[in-house]
Amino acid sequence: MTFTDPPKKDAKDALKKFDRLGVEIKVLTGDDPFVALKICRELGMEIKEEDVILGFDENVNRAKIFARVTPEQKLEIVKALKKEHVVGFLGDGINDVPALRIADVGITVDTASDVARDASDIILLKKSLNSLPMELGKEDDLLVIL
Repeated sequence: MTFTDPPKKDAKDALKKFDRLGVEIKVLTGDDPFVALKICRELGMEIKEEDVILGFDENVNRAKIFARVTPEQKLEIVKALKKEHVVGFLGDGINDVPALRIADVGITVDTASDVARDASDIILLKKSLNSLPMELGKEDDLLVIL
């Protein structure tokens, strides 16, 4: 038996917005890989089973979902992604703090743990990715989060 929290109602729209802007989404979760895959597919993400890996993999670019990851593995994944990408990381718990700190942009919600809020660059006042105002930057087509 598996229990899941349903995705936010506007999550699918937010993911479409990120896709239009050329932002690649990767999911880092301590949860079961099948649950993560099911939720991502419900949100319209095109993910194959081979795009899901357990824990940390050196080839971070090939995976779209990292399941059953530890806080240390989240940190290593973000570090590896930063070698080639500008990385934003969204997290709200104590276990997310190392990755929030090392990311180019740490993002959390106002109901997050105190240490997650302290480690973040952006605190969302609504639990919605649509509350992030975004546009493509003029230089090098980098995503600018305002």
